Amino acid sequence: MRVHPLNTLLLLSPATVLLLVFLLGPVAVVAVLSLTDWQFGAATLNWVGLANYAELWSDPVFRQSLANTLLYLVLVTAGAVAIGLGTALLIESDTQLRGFYRTAFFMPVASTLIAMAVVWQFLLHPSAGLVNHMLQWVGLQPQDWLNNRRLALYSLAAIGVWQMAGLAMVLFLAGLKSIPQDVRDAAALDGVTHPWERFRRITWPLLGPTTLFVVTVCAIRALQVFDTVHVLTRGGPNKSTEVLLHTIYAEGFGFFRMGYASAMTVVFIAGIFFLTQCSTAPWNARPTTPEERPMMLTFSARTFLFRALRHLLLMAGALVFLAPFIWMVLTSLKPVDEVFTRELTLLPTRLALVENYTEALTRVPLLRYLWNGLLVCTAILVLQIVVLLPAAYAFAKLQFRGKTWAWRLVLLALMIPHQATAIPTYVMLHHLGMLNTLSALIVPFSISAFGIFLMRQFFRTVPDDLVHAARLDGMSEFELVWRVMLPTAVPALFAFAIFSVVWHWNDYFWPLLVISSPELATPPLGTMFFRNEEAGINYGPLMAGTVLITAPLLLLFIAAQKRFIEGVTLTGVKG
Repeated sequence: MRVHPLNTLLLLSPATVLLLVFLLGPVAVVAVLSLTDWQFGAATLNWVGLANYAELWSDPVFRQSLANTLLYLVLVTAGAVAIGLGTALLIESDTQLRGFYRTAFFMPVASTLIAMAVVWQFLLHPSAGLVNHMLQWVGLQPQDWLNNRRLALYSLAAIGVWQMAGLAMVLFLAGLKSIPQDVRDAAALDGVTHPWERFRRITWPLLGPTTLFVVTVCAIRALQVFDTVHVLTRGGPNKSTEVLLHTIYAEGFGFFRMGYASAMTVVFIAGIFFLTQCSTAPWNARPTTPEERPMMLTFSARTFLFRALRHLLLMAGALVFLAPFIWMVLTSLKPVDEVFTRELTLLPTRLALVENYTEALTRVPLLRYLWNGLLVCTAILVLQIVVLLPAAYAFAKLQFRGKTWAWRLVLLALMIPHQATAIPTYVMLHHLGMLNTLSALIVPFSISAFGIFLMRQFFRTVPDDLVHAARLDGMSEFELVWRVMLPTAVPALFAFAIFSVVWHWNDYFWPLLVISSPELATPPLGTMFFRNEEAGINYGPLMAGTVLITAPLLLLFIAAQKRFIEGVTLTGVKG
């Protein structure tokens, strides 16, 4: 429906300006800088054309990082999608303990990855780690997982699968949850009754768009690996875990070769664009009818044996996914002399709860880090909602000139990860004097192309009659957004809020660049300050600190996981 062009312009202007300033504009700047020899701090630059790109292909470090990134991408994407699909099918087919299983498998996604990387560093410790203790139990030799050139990248990939499989599971659950009972009944009438036959002939083929979307999301997130590499290996040993983003970080913010780092960033963006094109069609596809939706694989629990096998598989998987959290909590209760022992001991013989948690709270300003994280995430979420809701409403319910091209720009911005805009945004904040302030953590993320896409998908499901009725009651377009559309969008906003808070609470890359004062650190950066203080010796207080930093997000998801799944389903993120 058409409204006055001025109203449409006002609805879209904040989002448009912010998209141009913090996403689309910086990408153009990166492309230009990649053709120069500019170094950060230099007053001049020289035009070098394609010289940086020529140097890339002859640079053994870049070639190694590109190969490592692609291998990591394949391993993590394949593992996360396979585990996510399997667990989603098993969980959705069960009516008991569903909430527990969803929480167990999603906890790594909702946790603070940097804090959990510290936990994994301890789990993979050559002498005291749980993984090597378990190997010795079955008669195998312990391994130095993170310092072995042959094993280090595969160890990081295993952590990546552990951290990402829960996200794939949630997206598959969202797809399965929308499947109507009548499709399942129709398949049964056609004689498709065996679970495997239903999966092979009906569920799997019709889950194509959802699977394609999940594969693309997981691949893009895998391509952005940085945190675990920077914390656990620094690209070693001997560059065996050097990945693209870590190389960009080293060249741009270590050696200040911004032109050369920009050329790497262009390659990084090109990879993101290529992966994202795989899911463009599902995002723009029309809503499916009930007959076209995939049928959920329903395991009919006809025998006690089958029920037991299903729960055994889910319990074993849940134990694997929960093991780092259990190990973290138990270690946080142990005194230092019980942490490094030849024999594996799960429970402490002497409880060191008070001393470990007291040291965690006093050695560094841990509560300050938590407060900074809460403040930053809340401010970002509020700004994003204020900006994205009017834009999403305009794209969903209004007709205006240039709408198709404007929406394509949003989808283009959706493809751009914030790491790709780091160089020009950092330079802009430097010239504005905003580095080392909380504003530097908030302002660049005040726009979310993902949020516009998500809410536009939801607003398209709101009946047009509701909008017409509000206009007949004399509401302006802005009143309609906040008084009519906002109340209907609470479930979808709830899902977006979880995504936004998890992403920005866990962000380590950007605070590492713009924050240098410990008192301004967010939880991930604070975890690293704490680890550096401990020098990797006393794991009791270090694990206590990771418990305190990880707990807020985990408690949030445990309390809200049911509504989160429902919100994801309503927004159509499932593809």
